Amino acid sequence: MSPGVERTAERMDARTFNELQADLGASELVDGEVRPVTPTGRRHGRLQIRLGRLLDEYVEARGRGEVVGGDVGYQLAHDQVRGADIAVHLEPPPEKPGWETVMPDLVVEIVSPSDRWVSVERKAADYLGAGVAEVWIIDPARRLLSMRCPDGAQHTFAESDDLTSEALEGLVLPLSRLFG
Repeated sequence: MSPGVERTAERMDARTFNELQADLGASELVDGEVRPVTPTGRRHGRLQIRLGRLLDEYVEARGRGEVVGGDVGYQLAHDQVRGADIAVHLEPPPEKPGWETVMPDLVVEIVSPSDRWVSVERKAADYLGAGVAEVWIIDPARRLLSMRCPDGAQHTFAESDDLTSEALEGLVLPLSRLFG
């Protein structure tokens, strides 16, 4: 928390969170509670840029869509704002101030050493519950990508696998290009 902002037991909504963001610093809003976000490391940033580039190539080849990164804020509920490492919109929403309210087709979360696995799983479930078609969780330490789907299906891909996606039709991504 920034020095000028006191944490209270009172729950915050997304509108207030947006108004106070400059004072709160890097954070997310989870069930009305402000949670600070720890800066990421070099490996995390490298994977974010590499996968963002590969997904951008996919979107450009299809002639439509948009890939965004850098913890873009998505308002999942009135008391929930989450930051996505990478998000893909096959139909980009119109530009507007504040948090994004149109859910992307894909959200990618890259696990950092400071992340607790239960928190990463909760974040994936929050996105799926808000209407995201797929969530990919990348575990850099184990060199794995885990895909989560709204129907509860989970698929795990290793560095030697080719990733295919129902949300991103026609995508075939050799994960060796990501982890290599």
